[in-house]
Amino acid sequence: ATEKAVINFQKNAGLAQTGIVDPLTFEKLVWPMKSMTQVTLANTGNLHTAVVELALKYLAVHPVEVGGQNMGPWVRYFMDGFQGNQWPWCAGFDTFIVKQAAKLCAVTTALPRTYSCDVLGMWAKNNGKFISGTSGNLSAIKPGHLFLVRKSRNDWQHTGIVIEMTPEYCVTIEGNTNDEG
Repeated sequence: ATEKAVINFQKNAGLAQTGIVDPLTFEKLVWPMKSMTQVTLANTGNLHTAVVELALKYLAVHPVEVGGQNMGPWVRYFMDGFQGNQWPWCAGFDTFIVKQAAKLCAVTTALPRTYSCDVLGMWAKNNGKFISGTSGNLSAIKPGHLFLVRKSRNDWQHTGIVIEMTPEYCVTIEGNTNDEG
């Protein structure tokens, strides 16, 4: 099965179809992730804009789970090596993106590096950054902000990055969304 998968990958990548992961095949396999470790941004003057640009760049290389829910190289990349059912990667994805964007902008951010939606929610509340969806002040939500899906008062179950916000809808990029990525 592995040989067939390698041959299929080689065919789609325009490589010789040997079924062997030679150096060229390996380079093509890892290029999407490797390219994101060397990414540059057009706009590094504003952290929120940089977060959006970086999130879109990640979306373009299509990081998906491999081998099951919350599994695979992209999950480990965003989660500092952790993976598995107990490691939903949405918060790890968001805080990874914010931290990488901050580094590329040469700014610091107090946002904690976390894998937990609850930690994000409590940090936002404790630092005056939390905007409740019931507050009616949704115009304060801007591209580059994070959103949380609430399960109960202080229990959040999902997070993502706001890419576009209008009075009618919100466009987001999220990690850990479904098996198709």
